[in-house]
Amino acid sequence: MCMNLKNTITKPMENKTAIEWLIEQWSILKSELPPWLIEQALEMEKEQIIIAYKSDRYPCSDQDAEDYYNTTFKKD
Repeated sequence: MCMNLKNTITKPMENKTAIEWLIEQWSILKSELPPWLIEQALEMEKEQIIIAYKSDRYPCSDQDAEDYYNTTFKKD
């Protein structure tokens, strides 16, 4: 039986990273990704966001970039 994925997949939400959105969609499809793979992808994405933030704002300290990431994307 083939699923209609167009009706299953949701649109990205504000302040949700692409990886977070992908993980959410993957769970909707009732599949599991290995936790280590999810953590590695989230850490890579975090590093990319911080690098992009720093390259757009000069001068910008590592702490300022980390604070931006935590304020914008951290859920804890």
